[in-house]
Amino acid sequence: MARFLERIATSLSSSNQIGIPLANTELVGLEPNKKDIEEVQNAPASESLQNALTLLYRERQEVYSQICSTEDELALYEGNIEKIRDGAEVGLALQCIKSIASGHNSVFSKSDNQAEDKAFQPGEDHCESQWKRQMRLSGTSLPGNSSCQDLETMCLKNNWRLPRYFVEPSDGNFTSEVILKGKDFKFSSMSDLKTNPREARESAAARLIGELHNFCM
Repeated sequence: MARFLERIATSLSSSNQIGIPLANTELVGLEPNKKDIEEVQNAPASESLQNALTLLYRERQEVYSQICSTEDELALYEGNIEKIRDGAEVGLALQCIKSIASGHNSVFSKSDNQAEDKAFQPGEDHCESQWKRQMRLSGTSLPGNSSCQDLETMCLKNNWRLPRYFVEPSDGNFTSEVILKGKDFKFSSMSDLKTNPREARESAAARLIGELHNFCM
């Protein structure tokens, strides 16, 4: 099992100082051989549980980052459709045709939209309070680089589900609603009007963090 876990560690090593995997990091193949499987099956229960959680958190973050990116890109498409349909922007229409025909889609400013959705990568101490339902905000150390990242960190520290964002175009700009749901609670917050989906998500996340702190005071 040691070799298998080494490959897991290698795949998780592409992270920054606080253990946050980069959004564009490619997944490393983790196909175990027969001996690896036998060793995993014979591992102590506590070790197996921790290894499973490590892998599941990693896979969840990959899917979560894809969802955020897709939501933002969809909002950009919707925004351009509304601009062309309602404002008859011929220049934008021609640019869209050229961009889509070339296969680049650069008109949708995907590079501006990528937030490099990074999330706190839980370590061994994450399981310490796995089933505690008490909100622990005052002692939570937040990275501070991104409100979305801070909110994800807060959720993982408290064993909550990750937040969901819903981004929409609005009057040539973008708004985002963030929803945080648990077994016995639900919070939501709306962003200010922003020029791109990424900034809208950041605004919504910042507002929700403020509401959570006020709620727990």
